[in-house]
Amino acid sequence: MLIVAAISVITKEILFFLTRKVSKITQSPVLYANAWHHRSDSFSSLAVLVGGVAGLLGWGYADHAATIVVGVMITTRKIKRRLSRPVNTLIHVEPHVEEMHRGES
Repeated sequence: MLIVAAISVITKEILFFLTRKVSKITQSPVLYANAWHHRSDSFSSLAVLVGGVAGLLGWGYADHAATIVVGVMITTRKIKRRLSRPVNTLIHVEPHVEEMHRGES
């Protein structure tokens, strides 16, 4: 299991750097997002790797801690994705001139 997690971390980091480089060259936001998807996969595998090593070193709750870390990563990413569009819409929408001057009369 630890060997697979280590290979996953290394592979996903390589994919992150290559995909991000190509996204900058091509100016593709889709590739840039995919690069960060590779990075989040790498972080998840790193949490599994650290949890596995800690478990082998005798920390009995390492597997539970790694599971919680991965769960929090997934949950926070999902919350950010759900909130980003409405928040960006609110931030980028400018009020109409009539609405701005309505309270001045």
